[in-house]
Amino acid sequence: MAINPVEVVNIDEKIYPNLWHGRLGHMSQAGLDQLMAVGYIPKLQAKTNFCEHYLYGKLTWSLHSLHYETVRNPLKLIHSDICGLMPKRLLGGSRYFITFVDDCTRKVWAYLFRSKDEALTVFSQWLAEVENLTGQRVKTLRSNNGGEYTSRAFKQYLSEKGIMHQKTVPYTPMQSGVVEWINQTIQERVTAAMLQHSGLKLELRAEAL
Repeated sequence: MAINPVEVVNIDEKIYPNLWHGRLGHMSQAGLDQLMAVGYIPKLQAKTNFCEHYLYGKLTWSLHSLHYETVRNPLKLIHSDICGLMPKRLLGGSRYFITFVDDCTRKVWAYLFRSKDEALTVFSQWLAEVENLTGQRVKTLRSNNGGEYTSRAFKQYLSEKGIMHQKTVPYTPMQSGVVEWINQTIQERVTAAMLQHSGLKLELRAEAL
């Protein structure tokens, strides 16, 4: 008898640590312990079992050794980068995602879009929303030298908003290690862990993200 994939099974989630492990992008046991300590997830009665998908998703993970001091004020420094999802369009039509990371709080925003020329539109919408919600102003944007960040329109917009633009040296991703690490983490958890574990097609990467 075939199982209906949309059926919901009611279970006691407290005794299923691997369920929470998978729901949270195949998070490590240490990460789960931290979330339990502050009450964000239920107290789990056991540790997670061995997960080959977690190991598969971490194969390319690495940290830059460059020392870096975090700023102390929210929105004083924002890291941003654009990452390609697939060489062909995904189910919803997107091909890229852009991330914004607040250096102080390390809060992450991610937005999907179809073409790199939409980067300024996405940035302006994000800027208006985050400044309105926080009452703070973005002071500095740090990105690579990609054309989507160095276009005349983008430069003019930053100038009008009084935002300083820091551009990293070409071919030195360690200078933008914060956002590079975030993008790598997102792709590892989405592609190598979540989709690989669930058996879903790569065309659903945007939905998983």
